[in-house]
Parts: sequence; C-alpha cells; structure tokens
Amino acid sequence: MVITETWLDNAVPDAAIELAGRSVYRADRTADSGKNKGGGVCIYINNDWCISVDIIRSHCSLDIEYLSLKCRPFYTPREFTAIVITAVYIPPRANVKLVLEELNEAINSQLDAYPEGAVIVAGDFNHVDLKTVMPKLYTSIHFPTRDNNILDQVYTNIPRAYKGAPQGCVLSPALFTLFTHDCKSIHSSSNTIVKFADDTTIVGRISGNNESHYREDVQHPNQMINGEEVERVNDIKFLGLHITKDLTWTINTSHLVKKAQQRLFFLRKLKKAKVPTQLLVNFYRSTIESILCYCITVWYSSCTAENRQALTRTVKTAQRIIGIKLPNLDMIYEPPTKAS
Repeated sequence: MVITETWLDNAVPDAAIELAGRSVYRADRTADSGKNKGGGVCIYINNDWCISVDIIRSHCSLDIEYLSLKCRPFYTPREFTAIVITAVYIPPRANVKLVLEELNEAINSQLDAYPEGAVIVAGDFNHVDLKTVMPKLYTSIHFPTRDNNILDQVYTNIPRAYKGAPQGCVLSPALFTLFTHDCKSIHSSSNTIVKFADDTTIVGRISGNNESHYREDVQHPNQMINGEEVERVNDIKFLGLHITKDLTWTINTSHLVKKAQQRLFFLRKLKKAKVPTQLLVNFYRSTIESILCYCITVWYSSCTAENRQALTRTVKTAQRIIGIKLPNLDMIYEPPTKAS
C-alpha cells in the first residue's frame, strides 16, 4: 500500500502509524525539499506476503520525493526474481524536466540491477507523465483520480497487470474457471488449450504436414477477453525460453549471454580469492554453462553465426579467468538423430 503526502516527521514514531500485520517503510520530507512540513511518502508491506524488504533508494528535493524498496516475497511468479516498489510524490509546481530526469535515471538503474524483476512505480504524479521518457512502461490507471484529471498513477514494466483474488483464496479457482471457460479451441479434436493463471498454451496435433487447424486456432483474429482485444506480441518468454514469432533466436541468446556475463563477475572474485581450479570449473559449469546450455537442443542448431560468436566469447572469457580449456557449445550440443 503506497501513501503520499504523509505529513510525517521525526516526532511521529512508526508505532503511531502501524497497521496490524504490516510493516511500514517511510521517507519523510526533509529540509532538501525547501519546505518544513507536508509531503513525505510511505509504503506498507503485508507481512504475510513478504518480510525480506530492503530500502534501495530514497530521495527528497524541491521537485520530487520518492522511496524505493526491493521485495523478495514468499512466492513470486517464475518470471520475476524480485519486486521493486517505488512510492512517488511530485508537487504541483515541480520542474517537470528535472523530475523526469531523476525518475528516468532511478528506474533505469532498477531495471539494470534487476533485469528479471517486476518494477512498480506508484503515487501522486500531478501533471507529470512518466511515459514521455519511458514509453515502454505500462499504466494501470485509466480513469480520473481528481476531478477530471488522472493525477495519481501506477506505472509498471508488466503488461496487462491486474488485481486478482488473494493467493490461497478459495474463490481463486472458481473465478479462474469462470473467466476462462469460453477460451476454447475451434478444433478440439486436434488441438488442446492448456490454461494456467499466468499463461495459456495451445497444443496441436499435426498430421500429414497439415497445420491448418493449428494455425486457425493460434491466428484466429480478434481474440477477446472481457471485451478487450488480446495484444499480439513479437516475442514471449516461455519457461525461460524467449520465442519470437519468426522463430529466430537472437533475443534468446542475448538474454542468455547477458545473464551468464553477470555471473562472470563472481567467477573473477573467486579467482582473485585463489579458489582451487577444480572449484572454479565446478562454479562455471553449475552457474554459467548451465545458463548457456538451457534448452540448447531447441535453439542452437538455428542460431546465426553472430549468435554463436556471442556465446563463444562468453565461454572464452570464462576460460581465460579459470586458466584451462573449457568445452565449447559445439562440443556440448548433440543434434537429435533419427532412430534407425
């Protein structure tokens, strides 16, 4: 729960504003704002949802006040490694240019630090539109919040974010069934729709190289949910694998390389600590090679030469750090063979 303009100061202890079952994190207005009262933001975190919370950034100036928390809940969807929540208050007479520069830098640093995290920015933005500098963010408020204006907003990097029933609620399975009951295959004899809360998969049986029934299901025009057309995207992340509509693998390999390179930092630290070579190899194979080889039988044979060079550079970098020859991906990959 995000609250802006708290009007709190050092004279008000946390105990005076505590809510049962929730922890409060606050950023009171300071002298840097040029004012001696008002302002301030705070965030309440439900203890049943998360107790691993870190304050990663706090800022107070004449133009903007915000507080950023990194949360590692007891349960998160498999796509997210962390959830970063930022509470924002922007005064009505703020310098829009300075505000956008500050927020752009702060949020981009969060996205860089947690590339697989969910980033939520909520609060009172007054007349500042964050999408002017970060067009890839999504907005969740589409109705006036004060008079005829949308002054309060929630921005996120999660498309089609929505509020559902609480986790574990007995209504959740019933609501899911009700909302998805009309999501059916046109050709149920050959296609099956497997429905989950966070994704839906169409599985089709193709006989005699005839894909018409399957393609009719996946390419059916104007798929609608709750009166809104389902957005078509150019790529999706499915079980950790980035799949594009044209079945090229540049996006997937780029993500794998980026993730593996982040772990090279720790390999260098271990090398500097004079960890034995065999332990360095074990670390490489379990934390770096395992990433580069994830689902390798699906995508490696269709990689471009440029994709393979990027993967090979990562292996060679690890090789230089450890000091011994490591198996390249060509040696690891074994193309599927036809049964004789």
